[in-house]
Amino acid sequence: MNLVKMTFSIDLDNDEQVKLAKQFMSDLKGTAGITPVVEAPVETVRTVKEVAGAVVKADTSGITLDMISKMTAAKVPDNREAMLAKLKEMGVARAGELDPSAYKEYYDFLEAL
Repeated sequence: MNLVKMTFSIDLDNDEQVKLAKQFMSDLKGTAGITPVVEAPVETVRTVKEVAGAVVKADTSGITLDMISKMTAAKVPDNREAMLAKLKEMGVARAGELDPSAYKEYYDFLEAL
């Protein structure tokens, strides 16, 4: 199986973009084996669910992937093996694959290193 992750952004205040995103998500749902997933800040989760009808993964802690990336870069020289072990324990190979709901747990782990 060759999986490809596709990412796009829409402006929820732009009716045309919302309409196109809604159609796109609807088309994807009809395709076997494809589940649309939307990552959004917690304050937009309800709106995104209404617009896209997709599975929404939200981080409620305020920790972002960018924050994790910066902390990772600072900590990796002395902690590479521990970081890889923690990611494996969390069921992923790299931080970019983390579910947003796990961002805080991993960030707290990095801070403690």
